[in-house]
Amino acid sequence: MNSNNFSTPSYIIYSNGTRISSEIESKLKKIIISDYLNAVSTFKIRFNGNDFNLQRNKDISIGTELKILTGYKDNVENIITADITGLSLDINQISGSNFNVHGKNKLHKLAYSSDYLIYKKLSMDEIIRKLLSKTGLEARFENTSFQKNIISFKYKNDFDFIKAVCDYHNFIFYVKDKIFYLKKRSFNEQENIVLEYGKTIIDLTIDSDASNFITDLEVKNYNYNKKKLEYKIKSINEISEINKKFNYNIKSKAVLIDKGIYDFKSADEISKKILIKNSVCSRKLYGTISGNKGIRSGSLLKFNNIGDEYSGIYLVKRTVHEISEKGYITGFYCEN
Repeated sequence: MNSNNFSTPSYIIYSNGTRISSEIESKLKKIIISDYLNAVSTFKIRFNGNDFNLQRNKDISIGTELKILTGYKDNVENIITADITGLSLDINQISGSNFNVHGKNKLHKLAYSSDYLIYKKLSMDEIIRKLLSKTGLEARFENTSFQKNIISFKYKNDFDFIKAVCDYHNFIFYVKDKIFYLKKRSFNEQENIVLEYGKTIIDLTIDSDASNFITDLEVKNYNYNKKKLEYKIKSINEISEINKKFNYNIKSKAVLIDKGIYDFKSADEISKKILIKNSVCSRKLYGTISGNKGIRSGSLLKFNNIGDEYSGIYLVKRTVHEISEKGYITGFYCEN
């Protein structure tokens, strides 16, 4: 069992930089933090709803910034810094009256932007940093290089634009404390935490997903009717970079139309990139362990003793940290 089981779960909540009062803490029933990769992270705090003064307390009013730390005893770590975006009250015959506080991390501010702006002589790196400056987040880019030719069309808001650019380049991003991290997706880094079935893992579900599997790819220029540029790789087996033998009984063709394709060389490069990325069925793990503040979106987890086919390093795409009277539990969803 995890040694954390013998420690007392703990949390600290700061409201606009000041720790909330012991009176407010005494009414707290549950904390749920959903930490996402390439998305806006959220939290929900449930209080005893019988105290109407609590519902009017300025420390937990809409627009207030909350910083929530979780862990054990005095060893706690900031899981989310977020703004309160909603309040609700529900009444249940079993759990009684509950006053709920909802919030989202700083990226949510980008979702409300609908300005139409034109940036001249700015790189993609500079544009993203400029957009992030609206949120108060510090930007840190690691091993990233943006292509100059990118499909362009009108996005709903600044967040959708950043997400689309990152998806196009196969980049990941997440927020930790008040820092926005953007990096190249990689499984070659040192894993953050090692989990072993039968020891640290409470439950685990393993899925194999072939929904994005591609065996043949046809690439066309955005204006292909005019330029008549077409390029096709007949089979995924023709790509030498794929060392793993292709033996799935699946055949799936995809067509990519991209403004960034301007000659056969560029078509060849992007074809190989996409086929390599989608050359194997992705494996997804869902599970829970005793509360672990170190498991966050963007972390790399190494799983042992779950079979030769599935053991290995996985990227965490979502975590749920939950503290209640039942203890501290961390749920995770990851892919390799």
